[in-house]
Amino acid sequence: MRPALLRHALESGISVASINYRLSEDAPFPAPMLDSVRAVQFLRHHALDWNIDPQRVAASGASAGGGISLWIGFHDDLADPASPDPVARQSSRLSAMGVLGAQSSYDPRFIQKLIGVELTNIPR
Repeated sequence: MRPALLRHALESGISVASINYRLSEDAPFPAPMLDSVRAVQFLRHHALDWNIDPQRVAASGASAGGGISLWIGFHDDLADPASPDPVARQSSRLSAMGVLGAQSSYDPRFIQKLIGVELTNIPR
């Protein structure tokens, strides 16, 4: 998050959390996205303790962080209400996404059409 945006968020009473995710060379897609979903669920699980409104959770990022924010924001809720894990029972839904320079898709077939170049090893 850019320093000016961080300062404005904090001065406005908006809580901010920074998360990490495994890189794709260590854990291929969709692991980075699911790591980030887990972070959203973890924050919701601890919302009462940390004075976070669990109904108003947004994601922000640039580049891969922005792409992951969009992936989570447009994905179906990944909460598992029957899970024995209380974190996994939390919603992954976002109220908003604010991104910079984000990838609009991680689907290689879409990317191939977009850039008009034959990509290898794409499942059809």
